[in-house]
Formats: sequence, structure tokens, C-alpha cells
Amino acid sequence: MLVLDRGDRDHAGPTGSVPQPTTPRRWDRTIDRSAATSDSGLMGWIYLAVSINGAAYTLTAFRPPKRSRVLYGWSFFASWVTIELAPFHLLWQVIATALFASRGGLRTRPGKIGLAVTLASWAGLAVSIRRSYGARHEIRDALRELSHEPTERELAPVRVRRNIVFGRAGGRLVGELA
Repeated sequence: MLVLDRGDRDHAGPTGSVPQPTTPRRWDRTIDRSAATSDSGLMGWIYLAVSINGAAYTLTAFRPPKRSRVLYGWSFFASWVTIELAPFHLLWQVIATALFASRGGLRTRPGKIGLAVTLASWAGLAVSIRRSYGARHEIRDALRELSHEPTERELAPVRVRRNIVFGRAGGRLVGELA
């Protein structure tokens, strides 16, 4: 595709020649550092915010705020979901870190701080996962100790009656079982 500037006739040289049309480059190998830096900078700040959010959930799972009435409901549900779904929280944080790293979010100072926060959150989630697996063994041991021995009530003979009247209405039996 040929590109001509609209004002080429007006800018003709002293001999009256018109500059030759140029073809646009499809691939420019130079990198616009300002655009790459601004995108990475924004990604770094977003990653830091996401990291702080994930760390807040992990921290709440270990130390929920008990004195604040405003945060009491949120902290209960946040810690409950984080403890119960700790492997999934770890998984989404790993995926988010990989996505932000591929976008250049870890090249900036906020991105590196976010990575440190995320690593601390991962350590907390690993402790939570380990504790939950320890509780699994405790539950299995407790259920093994239970034995199903029939009680007196379960061993007592059961009498079955039929034609049970639940009530009378207008001289008729209502709710009779056959």
C-alpha cells in the first residue's frame, strides 16, 4: 500500500520534483520504552493491590478482627472461605502472579513489593492447608473409634398398626391408613 501526504505538491523541491511515496513499515523493531514502562508500572500497581487483597484474606484466616463491629461479618466469611478453600486461593494467586509476570508487572518496584506480599500469603496458605490435612486425620481417627452398637430402642420390637384414625369429620373417618 502506498501512502502519500496530502501536502506533497506544496512541498516540492526547487526542481519541482515531488518526493517519492513511502510504504509503511509493518514491523518496527524499535521498542517504545515509555509505553512499555507505563503499562508495566500500571500492572505493578494493580498486582500490588491484588496481592494485598489476597494477603488480607490469608491474614484474616489466622487473626480475624474481633473488636470492630464493622468488619466482624466480613472477617467471619472471609476467614471461613479462605480456610475451607485454601488450595483454591493458592491456585488463583499462582495464576494471577503468572499473568502479571507475563505482562511485566513484576519489573517495577510496586510489582516486586506485591510479589513479596504474595509469597508471604502463600506461606500462610500453605500452613492453613497443612493444618486442614492434619484435621482430616483427626476426624478419621475419631470416626474409627465410633462403633455402631444397636441401642435398646433399636432392638425393641416394633408393632405395626393399620387403620389409624386421625380424626372424624361429619361422621366419616379422616386420614385412615390402610
